[in-house]
Amino acid sequence: MISRGWHSGVVFGTLSAAASAGSLYGLDAAGFEDALGIAATQSCGLMSAQFESMVKRMQHGFASRAGLTAAALAASGYVGIKRVFEREYGGWLAVFGECHHPEAGQIYAGLGTLWETDRIAAKAYAAMGLLHAGIDAALQLRSDDKLRVDQIERIDIDMPEAGYQHGGWKALRPLEPIGAQMNIAYAVAVALLDGEVLIEQFSQKRINSDDVWNLIDRTQIHHEMAYDQLPEDERETTRVRLTLKDGSTRVKTVAHPRGTGNRVLTNADIVVKYRSLTRSVISADRQSAIEKTVLDLETLDDISKLTALLTPTVRSALE
Repeated sequence: MISRGWHSGVVFGTLSAAASAGSLYGLDAAGFEDALGIAATQSCGLMSAQFESMVKRMQHGFASRAGLTAAALAASGYVGIKRVFEREYGGWLAVFGECHHPEAGQIYAGLGTLWETDRIAAKAYAAMGLLHAGIDAALQLRSDDKLRVDQIERIDIDMPEAGYQHGGWKALRPLEPIGAQMNIAYAVAVALLDGEVLIEQFSQKRINSDDVWNLIDRTQIHHEMAYDQLPEDERETTRVRLTLKDGSTRVKTVAHPRGTGNRVLTNADIVVKYRSLTRSVISADRQSAIEKTVLDLETLDDISKLTALLTPTVRSALE
């Protein structure tokens, strides 16, 4: 889906939002069918939002809104598309699974025993997930070899199709923050230069720095078709190869970047990341209050206590 230009999380998100909201409304089976049928026809989202727009950060919100609307309409008796997943013409799977021969039975396989929430991973870096293996490789090269950036003559990055199509496009200056977060050449450059890829690396000042573009201009991105044939859990594999000015090379290949597989972030790692991302946008007192409220969420008797902390205006993270 990503290779075809769909923003997959937004396409899927309408359905999960409708299922969640439908549970809150107490819908019966027929009501859920209507809610999912109403939500499915709102599934949308284009990956071209990653280049210059402000829309990319809104699109999952669109999915949440669409799912809530769908459940509310179904609860009031509004009729949705019946058998929306299986329909051969215009059905959800037929349209969004085009050329992939999807199996409708996979939707309910393991229902009640397989929990998708167990697979949710927190990102280690403030960039698109398909770039994380390349970021990890660059950070390892920087750390393991005590590499000086001024030694680098050329950078070659080999990626599977999804990562290549989504993040392997040629970056041109000037680049917007959302574009920088979606571009492997930029992400690897700041990883090599700064040793981290977090919010500070996506300010306009950092994006437009000459040292970053000196590396980007030396970078070539390649689609490595062999990676497309790897087991599903290894299809983020990325190889970063540095050619130094003395002709020698340094290579790192990463299949499971930090934050995925058996390298998921610990609870403590997530708290550290939260503090890092929020320290410049809210006061220390508010930051601490949000942290404590979220960590004690199970004991909260009224969710408005959390929303009250989240609602007030924050400072810009990218200034």
